[in-house]
Amino acid sequence: MRADFRNLIIILSLILFYRIYVLYTLPYDFYFDEAYYWFWSKNFDFGYYSKPPMIAWVIALSGFVCGESLFCIKLPFAIFYFLSSLLIYFTALRLYDKRVAFYSSIAFFTLPSVFLSSIIAATDGVFLFFWALSLYLFLRALREDRLWIWISLGVSGGFGLLSKYTMILFLVGALIYLAFRRRDVFKSRGFYISLVIAFLIFLPNLWWNFQNGFVTFLHTKENADIHGKLFHLNTLFEFLGSQLGVFGPIFFPILLYLLIFFKRFKDDDRYLFLVSFVAPLFLLITTLSYISRAHANWSAPIYIAASILTVWYMLEREFKKLLYFGIVLNIFLGVAVYNFDKIADMLSIELTAKNDPFKKVRGWAKIAKKIDVVRKEYDLELIFDDRMDMSEMIYYLKPHPLNSFFWNPEGRIENYFALVSDLKGREGESFLFVTKKEDPKIGEYFKRVKLIKVVEIPIHKDYFRRYFIFLAEDFKGYKK
Repeated sequence: MRADFRNLIIILSLILFYRIYVLYTLPYDFYFDEAYYWFWSKNFDFGYYSKPPMIAWVIALSGFVCGESLFCIKLPFAIFYFLSSLLIYFTALRLYDKRVAFYSSIAFFTLPSVFLSSIIAATDGVFLFFWALSLYLFLRALREDRLWIWISLGVSGGFGLLSKYTMILFLVGALIYLAFRRRDVFKSRGFYISLVIAFLIFLPNLWWNFQNGFVTFLHTKENADIHGKLFHLNTLFEFLGSQLGVFGPIFFPILLYLLIFFKRFKDDDRYLFLVSFVAPLFLLITTLSYISRAHANWSAPIYIAASILTVWYMLEREFKKLLYFGIVLNIFLGVAVYNFDKIADMLSIELTAKNDPFKKVRGWAKIAKKIDVVRKEYDLELIFDDRMDMSEMIYYLKPHPLNSFFWNPEGRIENYFALVSDLKGREGESFLFVTKKEDPKIGEYFKRVKLIKVVEIPIHKDYFRRYFIFLAEDFKGYKK
C-alpha cells in the first residue's frame, strides 16, 4: 500500500468507524469520572473543581447536538483522536516525508492507550488535540513567521490550557528548543502575541480559581501526593512498565533508546525539535513517579512527538518489519481490550473482582433502577456522601436529580459537588440519604433517621453494589 494521504484517510476512517461501532455496542456503564464531567456540563462555568472547563464544554455541546446517551457523550473523544492523528501526519510531513508522516499518524492512532481513550470521555482526548495542533502551528510559525500562524498558535495554546494545565509544559518544550536552535524567535513580535493571546483565553479560568480559592490548582498539587512518603522504586518501575501499555511494547523501548543516547542525534535539528516536546515532560513525570507517584496517562502528550520520532528512527534504520510488527501488536492489544468480555467468555474465564479491570463500570444502571423505585415512592430530594455514587446516580436516575445534595458536615471543599450542592439553608426539610455505609452516623443532624431500604445487585461472585437508603427527616443544619 502506498504511503499517501488518501490511503491514510481510508485506514484511519476504518479504525474510527470500528471504534464508533464499539461505542454503540459498549456493554459497560459510565466510569464515575465521566458521569462527574457530564454533571459539570449541566452547569456552564469557566472552571470546575479538579479540571479546567473544556471537558465540560465539549460534553455540553455534544449533548446539545447528539443527545445525552453514553454513545453521544463519548463520541467526540473518538473523533478528537482521529483529528490529532491527522495533525501528526501534517507535522511529520513538514519535518520528513510522506512515508514518515503516513506511519507516524497510523502509529499514534493505533497506540493501545489511544484505543482505550477513544471510548472514554476524558480530558486527554481534547487536550491532546490542542497539543498536536499547537505542535503543528509552532513548526509552521518557526518556518514561515506569519502573524496569523502565531495568532492561531496562541488560540490553540489557550484552549489547550482550558483543557488541561499540563499544556503549560508545551511552552517549556518550545522554550528549550528556541534556546538551543532558534534564539532569533525571541525577537519576533508574533511569538509574544501568541503568548498574550493564550494568556487572555486562559484568564477566565484563572479568575474563576481566584474566586474559588484556587481549588483546581490545589487539587492538581494534591494529586501529585508529594507531601507523603517520598522515593519509591516500586512506583517508578510501575510507571515505566505502564508505558509499555500506553505507547506499546515495541515503540516504548525504542523511545527510551532515543532519549538515553541523546548525544548521537543532537546535531539533527528535527530530532531536537521533537525531543524538546518529549524529554522534559517524560523526565518530570518519571521523577514524580519515583518521588511519589504518577498515573500512566500523565505522559500522554509526549506521544504526539514521540510517534514521529520513533517512526522516523525505525524507517531511517530500515527497521520496517519491526515498525509493522509494532503497529500490528498495538492493534491486537487494542482490539483485545475492546473484546475483553468476549475473550474471557471464549476462554471460559470466570470474571471476579481480582481479574476484571472493568468492574468499576458495571452495574450502575441496574442499581439506579432499584434506587429509583424508592425515590418515586417518597418523592424526596437525595443526599449522597460519596462523589462516585453521586455522579453515577445523578446520570442514571431519570429524570436526572440535578438538585441532589452532597453530605459535607465538615465543610471541606474536596470535589465539585461540595462547591455547588451544599445543604446549607435547607434546614427543616426531609431527604433520602443514599450511602454504602450501614451506619452513616447522621442521626445528630436530623430529628428522625430511619433505614427504609437496602438495595443490592451482584456484579461477580465476590463483587457487588449495595446501598442503604435512609429517610432523614427535618434537617437541623450542620453543627459547629
